Amino acid sequence: MSDERRMRTSVMLVCLLSSVSPSPVPTFTAAPSLPSQISPPTSLATVLSRGSLSSPSPVATMPPIPSSTSSHGETTDPHCPLKVTPDSVVVRFGDPVTVNCSVSKRENVFLTWEIPQLGLNTGLTEEPFQIWMMENVTEWDIKPMCYVTSDLGGHCYINLSVVVYKPPDSVTLSLANHTGPLLEMHQYSLECLVQEVAPVGNLTVTFYRGDTELQSVRSQNPEKMPVTEIFTVKIAPSKEDDGVEYWCEARLDLESKRLTVESQKLATEVLFGPHFLCPRKQHYKIGEQLSCEVEGNPTPSVKWLKDGQPFIPPTRLTKAHAGKYTISATGLRGQQNMTVEVALQCGNGGTIIHDQTLPMTVLLLQMCTFLSNVNSAAIPFLD
Repeated sequence: MSDERRMRTSVMLVCLLSSVSPSPVPTFTAAPSLPSQISPPTSLATVLSRGSLSSPSPVATMPPIPSSTSSHGETTDPHCPLKVTPDSVVVRFGDPVTVNCSVSKRENVFLTWEIPQLGLNTGLTEEPFQIWMMENVTEWDIKPMCYVTSDLGGHCYINLSVVVYKPPDSVTLSLANHTGPLLEMHQYSLECLVQEVAPVGNLTVTFYRGDTELQSVRSQNPEKMPVTEIFTVKIAPSKEDDGVEYWCEARLDLESKRLTVESQKLATEVLFGPHFLCPRKQHYKIGEQLSCEVEGNPTPSVKWLKDGQPFIPPTRLTKAHAGKYTISATGLRGQQNMTVEVALQCGNGGTIIHDQTLPMTVLLLQMCTFLSNVNSAAIPFLD
């Protein structure tokens, strides 16, 4: 071959090689950037970005897993294959917990648990389930998340609802800024002290008077850690409340369970009176006893007056006892007076009323006596 021909062949090879650029085929294509509100956990993203996991060969027929979140057990998107069992957790502080997260059988997916508050990552697995276990729960506010990602770039996760609770150390009822007996119709505050309970936002306190519910109060405190809180209700006792027992109940509502703790019984003494329990107009039969009950705490002293003079109520009434009387009672509220009018009833149903303004009084009394004699019930005439 001539030198000229060799030169032409060399030039053609150089031109041919220069027109071809190298194009290596990558073994892993990173997932596109995700929106910030559904970004995967930092530790998982770091693992993927470092390429420490071998990426299985993509399956062209499997669609990407959609981005989806849920806060209670199952994803809201039917295309996200995650499910946790149980779907929510209520656990006492210090007790163990076990939750299973499972994914329907799909190829080329990775499953893990993330608990950012504990810095916990259970690690990726290609198994269809991943179990999260804690021998004792010692955090008050944790938000576990089960996360699944596909090598095709899609992902979704479930936020597990966890309530960590602690029953109250004690529940105590007392009267605010008061000791001793209560005064009738005065206002007082009953205080129910609930000590070291969590979460207090799930707490309802109910006040009782005997077996009767007075009022329920719900805490508005969002604190997750144990706190002490005082609940208050106003009362204005009456004489019917003397000797009544008040108490309160602290109820912790925890989804599937309810815990209640009762306070001690608080017995009350109410000072009241005097109160007159007899009517102002009283009707008796001749021979009956004149009386009027007066109650109070302390027990009032009672005096009877007739025409302004002390009078001892007779044990057997006669026609002469018809008339008006004053009952004077001294007790907590000092001296109280009430005027009563006493009327006597004849055997036939007629009534004797002592009234100086009635000119027919004597005649009526005589008629009453006559009718009584007819019925063999002798009644003496008025003098």
